[in-house]
Amino acid sequence: MISSTVVPIDSGFDLLRDLKMAFPGVPVILENESSLCAYAEKAFGRGKEVRNLVYLDINRGIGGGIILENRLYRGSWGISGEAGHISIDCGGPQCRCGNYGCLEVMAGIPAVRQLASEAISQGRTTLLRDMTAGDLTHLTFNILGQALDQGDETARDITVTIARRLACGANSIANLFNPDLIVIGGEICCLGNRLFDPLNEYLTRIALKTGRHHLTVTSAAIKKDAALLGGARYVLDTVFKRPAVFGSF
Repeated sequence: MISSTVVPIDSGFDLLRDLKMAFPGVPVILENESSLCAYAEKAFGRGKEVRNLVYLDINRGIGGGIILENRLYRGSWGISGEAGHISIDCGGPQCRCGNYGCLEVMAGIPAVRQLASEAISQGRTTLLRDMTAGDLTHLTFNILGQALDQGDETARDITVTIARRLACGANSIANLFNPDLIVIGGEICCLGNRLFDPLNEYLTRIALKTGRHHLTVTSAAIKKDAALLGGARYVLDTVFKRPAVFGSF
């Protein structure tokens, strides 16, 4: 890791290099968390029967992992999968990466909070105000889901807006990679079909005709410790494919 849009990192910092120096003679593997989630979903989850999938990890931000022809795809510099920084509105709010209208600020938790704030300022009634004790910086996908459970119309409208924005991002991903499947994991999955139904409905409307009936966006099968499972499987696969690097057992 030498750069990040999330963690402040000094120029020249190289975590892999430093770990290798700290543990001389010990093989070290460093991989992106979202990529490992994708690896887990390919090995154990929805992707077992497909060759190409894209995984979106949606919590506060949005990360991604890409599996192409059954292999983890990293790109030339190991920074592929930054799905959260696909711009879906060049006139949208500025992202922490410096770009505008990134999927992360349009469909992540910052967007949920902004949409809730706008709804309240317009005089709409919503449980979200009370559920956050009037402080929308505490609003999460879980709280949004609780409001949905109680029939909150504002929460429903926010969810549909987020779903449509995610569909725009998924459409760009589909046009670029033509995956069999786009899997969404993370806290956002607590919204269930209240998110995925409008997402897939809108995606069907905007997708290219040649691919709209072959692509599904679905929730991850592995809800807990996906990165840990993916990391463990990745290490095992690497050990058996590169025994000279790791030695014998």
